[in-house]
Amino acid sequence: MTPHQAKAILNDLASDGRRIFFTRHAEERMVEREITRMQVLRCLQVGSFEEEPAKDARGSWAMRLRLFTAGEYIRVALAIDEDQHGNLAVIITVI
Repeated sequence: MTPHQAKAILNDLASDGRRIFFTRHAEERMVEREITRMQVLRCLQVGSFEEEPAKDARGSWAMRLRLFTAGEYIRVALAIDEDQHGNLAVIITVI
């Protein structure tokens, strides 16, 4: 998957958010770091790649994006996967 393809998928997923899932770890880090779900979705839409898409051990496309928001950079590590309903994103952690 190219970065361009990943961004197109992420823009589509972030437009309604129903196919974006947060791990418990990501949710805990968001609370700890006072990062909102909206900031994460915005990072998926307009953030830049720190790590471009690469296949992980599970066969998903793992990547990391960053965005300057609210006076600091946030980083979102995620994986894009697919199930019977189409593409989905799993937010692994938020830094």
